[in-house]
Amino acid sequence: MPTPSCAPARSGSMPVAGRRALLGGAVAASVAYLAVSPPLGLWASVTEWGADYRTATGEQREVAMADGAVLQMNTQTRVNLQRRGEGGESIELLAGEAEVVTEASAVARVTVAAAGGTVSAVRARFNIRNLDGEVCVTCLAGQVEVARGAQQVRLDEGRQLRYGAAGLGAVAAVDTGPVSAWRRRQLVFNQVPLSEVVAEVNRYRHGRLVLTSEALGRSKVQASFSIDRLDDVAMLVRDVYGAQLTQLPGGIVLLGMAKA
Repeated sequence: MPTPSCAPARSGSMPVAGRRALLGGAVAASVAYLAVSPPLGLWASVTEWGADYRTATGEQREVAMADGAVLQMNTQTRVNLQRRGEGGESIELLAGEAEVVTEASAVARVTVAAAGGTVSAVRARFNIRNLDGEVCVTCLAGQVEVARGAQQVRLDEGRQLRYGAAGLGAVAAVDTGPVSAWRRRQLVFNQVPLSEVVAEVNRYRHGRLVLTSEALGRSKVQASFSIDRLDDVAMLVRDVYGAQLTQLPGGIVLLGMAKA
């Protein structure tokens, strides 16, 4: 008669090798997900690693183009450049923000593609942001043309529009100073909700500011910050709005309402 095994048999139990394979597959899937969708945006998505030019957090960069135009790249920006048949270059803004400046004597049209739309100009200066597929275009000098699908709009100096999946938005007059302040390494906010201020600061700052109070996020901010001293923002929120700060590893700071 066979000697009984010391360990009781488990009906329907998975072999050790199978469990290891299942665990390995789950880990690989998790790593792949984090590569494509970084938590809190703490690193660049793998889909953007192959860009021709990219800037790190807090970094700015200038790229001289073949047709004489200059591309000023802001923080966390990724672009591709493509040669055109007539010898010029077109820009694809994958993510981030840039200012494009064309020469006063330019005759070739500079074109920027972003999130299904195009922005073009001959002699102009304009700012373009592509954040999460929502694009904002501001004409700083001259004239620019914005097109998406069958829609097309011309922007004069001091005019701005936004577009996304729903198409082109309305043209609006704006103060261009805060729009281009990053070129002077400044962030300027004129009565902007704190939630928007935090989102903007996080683009330049290593780590993350996280609002834990919707009421605090609705507070209006009138301030100017140096990009080189953004660690002071959390302290300012504490001092001005009485917020409670919680410091976490990795430069993460929680901003919440102070307890009564």
